[in-house]
Order: sequence, then structure tokens, then C-alpha cells
Amino acid sequence: MSDGTATPDPLPSSSNTSTSLRPTSRVRDESDVIGKLNDMIEEQPTDIFLYVKLLKHHVSLKQWKQVYETFDKLHDRFPLMANIWCMRLSLEFDKMEELDAAVIEPVLARCLSKELGNNDLSLWLSYITYVRKKNDIITGGEEARNIVIQAFQVVVDKCAIFEPKSIQFWNEYLHFLEHWKPVNKFEEQQRVQYIRKLYKTLLCQPMDCLESMWQRYTQWEQDVNQLTARRHIGELSAQYMNARSLYQDWLNITKGLKRNLPITLNQATESNLPKPNEYDVQQLLIWLEWIRWESDNKLELSDDLHKARMTYVYMQAAQHVCFAPEIWFNMANYQGEKNTDSTVITKYLKLGQQCIPNSAVLAFSLSEQYELNTKIPEIETTILSCIDRIHLDLAALMEDDPTNESAINQLKSKLTYVYCVYMNTMKRIQGLAASRKIFGKCRRLKKLVTPDIYLENAYIEYHISKDTKTACKVLELGLKYFATDGEYINKYLDFLIYVNEESQVKSLFESSIDKISDSHLLKMIFQKVIFFESKVGSLNSVRTLEKRFFEKFPEVNKLEEFTNKYKVLDVNYLQRLELDYMVRDVMPEAIALDRGSNNLKRTMREEEDGQAFKKFKANEDPIPPEIVELLKVLPKRQYFKVTIFEAHAFSEFLSDKVTIQ
Repeated sequence: MSDGTATPDPLPSSSNTSTSLRPTSRVRDESDVIGKLNDMIEEQPTDIFLYVKLLKHHVSLKQWKQVYETFDKLHDRFPLMANIWCMRLSLEFDKMEELDAAVIEPVLARCLSKELGNNDLSLWLSYITYVRKKNDIITGGEEARNIVIQAFQVVVDKCAIFEPKSIQFWNEYLHFLEHWKPVNKFEEQQRVQYIRKLYKTLLCQPMDCLESMWQRYTQWEQDVNQLTARRHIGELSAQYMNARSLYQDWLNITKGLKRNLPITLNQATESNLPKPNEYDVQQLLIWLEWIRWESDNKLELSDDLHKARMTYVYMQAAQHVCFAPEIWFNMANYQGEKNTDSTVITKYLKLGQQCIPNSAVLAFSLSEQYELNTKIPEIETTILSCIDRIHLDLAALMEDDPTNESAINQLKSKLTYVYCVYMNTMKRIQGLAASRKIFGKCRRLKKLVTPDIYLENAYIEYHISKDTKTACKVLELGLKYFATDGEYINKYLDFLIYVNEESQVKSLFESSIDKISDSHLLKMIFQKVIFFESKVGSLNSVRTLEKRFFEKFPEVNKLEEFTNKYKVLDVNYLQRLELDYMVRDVMPEAIALDRGSNNLKRTMREEEDGQAFKKFKANEDPIPPEIVELLKVLPKRQYFKVTIFEAHAFSEFLSDKVTIQ
């Protein structure tokens, strides 16, 4: 497809939980290698290695039609992966003694089209290889040479000047020019002009071959004309020194960067190809640092040239960490800022979603663009494609690794979260009826979603109509599946307290406390209801609840629970103002232990000048964050009944005995 847009793969409906809809669950003969690989690709269409395995199988059988069809699927899914285009071109170059322009040129036209904007140097080197093979200098003479030189210059402008690791290209270009044997003085002058222009271009760019190229250039100028050599070298010297310094900066910020994608089919292995839904965060951070470095425009380029250089780095990053949503998000927004055409953002977000169909970041970003342009069907298609992909991932995981509860719960949470956003989006665009329709689909998923879907829908219902009746019915429906889920009960109580449904708070509390097995969540439920009762009920009711609480949790600190009951605006002022030693995140005032007693006492030590230490105030002497973090993890002082450390004596020792050199 010339526009770089993949046709969505058929995925199982998100309303059907059956894993039998997985393509890999089809019954096939053991010998049906091609059928099995196609099923695996259909189920995981972003796994590049599966396509490579299929391609190698077809190539081994010389099934060229199937090879082209498989490559087409790969290109549709990953149109900006230049190394995949290189695999196809290298295969064509190797299998034919005579180049077939009818096969190769449409591929080149497609991968190097303005629409895709592929600017990878390895891909353009494949273009140079084709041009040179087609235009033999020996038989084609001056016309062929001019075509090849023009091709080299196109590559210089497209990408070679942006690539720090480009010595192969510059050596090839120089080698071509240096082996040109002029037949007259005019051709000799032309050759000198081309070589000098090449040196002046490459020696101003931060790249890996500068020192050797500079020596080569200065020697060449001496050989051409000793009288003019000093002038030409002097004109270029300052720019060369700046480029060399910038290249060293680039080396420092990109230390550890891995750029080793295979460019031939034989090189491709599972270990050197990007894996779906995986990426190295450290590699991502290095790419982001390179992008940030380029954004400073240290070369002081024009706006157009700087934009082209930034685009080159973004496109490189999109190949090497293609499964990182941040790269696609940033690239789309950068292109949107630099182009007046707003559709460019949509273009890159769509390309990103083809690589990462289960990315909520890209799905929501793309749906925002459609919403701004009032493209309602596209919004639903975008979010539903993300939901279907997550649903299929969840179904596959539950079938292949049913004991991996952590991963399963994470996918359930993600599926639920995307549905919550989907409900809110459609409520905003089409009203409450659209949101209810989505919620109806979610209910049929039963325990494939988390209870958050019921909570989110309850808040939507309440905020639209301010009527608690429907919202409470929604939450009651959730109890059918999540009655023993302490987290759900806690959030359910939060809602009831928020809307001041006193009777329902008590009812939910009484019906749930014997069903919650998680002691921490059960404790939170008790504390929440006690606090609510202290605000709206009677003291006798509070005391009754507290008695039950202390019977169930005898180890709790009764003073601490007492102070929690008297919070105002969710702040425990009793602890902050009077019992500050209970507060872990506030620096206590100067506290010391009286050596003559085992009891904890506050003492205000007198300094030598007779002035007492001042009480700590947050706005007077900010505490360093390292100290705050240390205080958070230290145990409370009431747990120590004897003197452990004499802070005052230690400070006196440091003052009197230790001399800082």
C-alpha cells in the first residue's frame, strides 16, 4: 500500500471471551509449516521474526510470488522499517545476474516515496547500488557517470549529512570520483570541483571519519595545487574543528546506543530483530537524549535543514525502538509543530498504532486528532482496535500461561482502563446513551474486566444527572462479581460517602466486612466508616464501631486511630500540631533523651550562647529531600524506651575533636 497504512487484521470481538477464536487454535497438519506460520502472524501481526521465518521458508522453495506477498504484508505493517526494505532489495540483487527493473524499480519507488519519507542511509545505499549496476560507466560513458553522481548527491542531501556513522557512504563516493579518469581538461576540472565540494560537505558534519578524512583532504589539496591548498584548507579549518568537537559530544551522549538491525534476510535472527511489546528502556532514553541534543541545533542550521535533521533522528529511533509509544507520540507532535498540515500528526500516530496496536497512549492521541476534526467513526475504530488487541493478548495469556496472575491482572486493568476512557469519550461526543451502550458490552465481559468499570460508569451517571439512584444500581451490579474484592468495596464506599448516601454506607459495610479476607483493605473499610460516622452520625454509633474495630485489630495504636477520627480536610492536625512525633513526613522539633530516665522526654538543650534551639517551622528552614526520605523510613521514636544514640554528645564530639582539612 503506497500510503503506508496497514489493513487492520481481523481480531476476535471484545464481547466474546472464547479463546477458540485465536488463529493459532486452528487444527493443522504437522507438516503445514506455512499454514502454521500464517496463523501465528495473524495472531501476532507485529512479530517481525515470524515474517522472516516465513520468508526464509518461501525463499528456500523459490516461491517468489509468496515471498513478494509476505514482504508486502511486512511493508504495510512497518512502512518505515528501512532494514526490511533493504532485505527485499538485497534479495533481488542476489538472485538475479541481470537486474529486473520491472521488479526492483516499483519497490524503490514505493520505499523512497515522498509519502513515506524514508531517509535511512542503508536504504539509500541500496538505491546507489541499483543505480550503479544499471548505469555502467564503462559502457555508458559520461551520461552514466553523471547519473551516478546525481544519485550520490541525492543521498548526501537526503540523509548522509545527518548520519554520524556514515564513513561507508563517503568512502564509496570518494572512491567513485577518484577513479574517474578524465579524458580532457574540462573533465579534470569537473572532477576536482566535485571532490572539493564533497570534502567541504562532509568535513563540516559531526561524523565518525573526520580525522582520517581531514588528513586525506589536506593531502589531496596539496597534490592538486600547492599554491591554493593553504587557502582552501584555511577556509575549512574552523568548521572542521567545530564538527570534530560536536562529534565527541554526540559520542558521549549516545554511549551504549545499539544500531545493529539486519539489512539482509540471512542476517535476520530472533535476537537482532525488535520483539513485539518489548523495548529496552535504556536504549529509549539514549535515543531521547540524542533527539534532545539535536533539538539544540548546535550546528546552527537553517530551519528547514534543522527540521530535516531532527526528522532523520526521529525516523532512526522509530526503527530501533519501534515498540516504544513515546517515540511515535513525540515524533507526531514534533511534525505537527513544524507543519501547517494538521493531518501529519494523524499520519505518524497511525503508523505508530500499526506497530503497537495495544498502545493506549497512541490510541487516545489518535482519537483526539479525529475528535478535533469531528471524525466520529474513526474515533470508535481507533479505540476499538486497541481494545480488540488487548482482548486477544489477554485471551492468549489466559490460555498459554493461566498461572501468571500478575500479567493477567495487568492486562485486565489495561482493558478496563481503555473501556473507561472509551465510555467517557463517547459520553462527551454523543451523550449518555452512547456511554451506557459501551457499559452494557463491558458487563458481558464479566470478570475479564476489573470493578473499575462499574465505578467509572457510576460516576458518569451521577455527574450527568446528579441522581444517585442509577449510579448506586450500577455499583450493586458490580457486587455480583466483586463482593469479596476489598478494593472495590473501599471505592464503592468512597462513592457513597461522596454522594452522602448514609443508609447505603451502613448497609454495604455490614454486608461486606465478613467477606473481605485482605486485612489491610478491611482495616481501611473500618477506618473509612468510623470517620464518616463521626461526621454525620452519633458518638454512640462511633464508639460501637470502634469497639468492633479494636476487637478485630487489637494491635492498632488507639491514640493514632483517635487522631484519625478528627481529621479536617483529610489532614491530621492532632498529629501535626500536638503529636508531631507520629508524623513521618514532617521534621520533628529538637528531641533528646534524658540520660537519667528511660522515659521519652523533650528537652531543649541550651547552646553555649545561652539561646535555646528554635522549634522547627517548615517555612523557615527547608529540610533537604535526602533527610526527608530517611525520616520516612525510620521507625517512630515511641518504639525506643532507652537511649540509643546521644545526638547532642555526638555533635559536641564532632565540634570539639574533628577538624575539617
